[in-house]
Amino acid sequence: MLPDGKENGDASSYCQLDGERPRLNVDWGFGRRLLTVCCAVAACFLNAGLVFGYSAIFPALVRDGAFHGECEPGSSRLHVCDRQSLALSGMFTLATCGLNVATFVTGSILDRLGPSLTCAGSAFCVALGCLVFSLGNEDEQDAYTWGYLLMAIGGPAVFMSTVSFANLFQGREGLVTAAVVGSFDASSAVFLGLEYAMDSGVSFSTTFQGFALAPIGVSVVALLLWPGTPIAQVADEGDGNDCGSGVVAETLQTLPLRRQIMSAEFWLVVHALSVCMVCVNFYIATVDEQVTSVDPDNGPRLAQAFATMLPLGGIVWIPLCGAVADRLSIPQAWSVLWACLLVFLFLNAVHSWTANVGVACSAFLVFSFCRPLLYTLAAGYVGTVFGFQNFGKIYGLLFTLAGIANGAVQAFRSLAQWRDFGTANLVLFAVQFTAIILPWVSVLRERRKPRCPTLLNSPATPVFTPQMRRMSAMGPAESKSPSAER
Repeated sequence: MLPDGKENGDASSYCQLDGERPRLNVDWGFGRRLLTVCCAVAACFLNAGLVFGYSAIFPALVRDGAFHGECEPGSSRLHVCDRQSLALSGMFTLATCGLNVATFVTGSILDRLGPSLTCAGSAFCVALGCLVFSLGNEDEQDAYTWGYLLMAIGGPAVFMSTVSFANLFQGREGLVTAAVVGSFDASSAVFLGLEYAMDSGVSFSTTFQGFALAPIGVSVVALLLWPGTPIAQVADEGDGNDCGSGVVAETLQTLPLRRQIMSAEFWLVVHALSVCMVCVNFYIATVDEQVTSVDPDNGPRLAQAFATMLPLGGIVWIPLCGAVADRLSIPQAWSVLWACLLVFLFLNAVHSWTANVGVACSAFLVFSFCRPLLYTLAAGYVGTVFGFQNFGKIYGLLFTLAGIANGAVQAFRSLAQWRDFGTANLVLFAVQFTAIILPWVSVLRERRKPRCPTLLNSPATPVFTPQMRRMSAMGPAESKSPSAER
């Protein structure tokens, strides 16, 4: 009998219990699965995290006179005054907040329309944002704000559309997720490339109008190739090391949306993600000012090094992020992220004390690992713990709440302007310690919950438990038991 009393239905949506290896709910060949994942990686690179290339595009914005009207009349256009700097960082903060707040809406759209239509519409939103952004000038300041916001809102929805594609390669879900997350992070390099183009003489408006063709191309590919529904998940393995293992994950996947949202697991990851996101986005928004205030001579070169290492890290760290997600439990994986962020904050503090260039580069290196790992673990956590039936809504609400908390970036920016960056970073260091709550509580809850061999399936998120794997491997004669006969 199928779960929930469904004796009739599409059996291909469920795991097979007759000794066969569990099957996904799509019958695609290896070539199409690989092509879909490669296109997903390319789509994320060209759309998903463009706005996080803020530090790379910052010089071009200054040259173009973005928010220069905030400065005193007659001041040099190449000089960034305090009010202009605050307006520019405010544009970035608004975009990152809007990016996260809008994810609940785009997540709901994903659950209703599926990956293909959601990606197509979101990529078109990015293209529209590029066109609006290109219209910005010293007299049209709002075009910068609205264009940047449109790019921010549309980008992550492209990434959300690709998360379920990890299930196309069973046993390598973490690696595939790390690949699309890595391309999400590497997309900030797009602005670095556009900055080089503008340095070569191409105008600001022409550069962004030309790039708008890329997301339009992604829209077409998504409509032609991508599946109309999310790829169903098969939770794997009973060694206790994968993120979906345990009674907690199996139970939460079968609960209705309201009870999933009210669970302790959901609010723990909201807190952890919010704290980590504020830490990450505050540094991205202020890195130019931080390194320049410490070392005016080397500051510009360090800022350029950071703008290069951030997207490069999204690609270089893919294997390690995938290994952390695939081989470690949820508490272990989040503990790795927590520890690395503390190491980054410590190295950043050492650089502010010593102005040592090597320490600054070490901090950049750790940061470039933390950011893709954060988004890899967040996506993997939602997919494996809550399943894909309500994935868009759960993931969207998670990032909406984290986006609201991300408003604290501007508060930290004001604190740094009032006091100094050392004070702001010290407060962040203290707050970051609370992010250990997620792995710590997860361990305690897991120890208190009794293990149960019950198979809890749903059409969207079939689960093949470790005991069932062992029974199917034994064969029909060896696997009989009173429970099996019933």
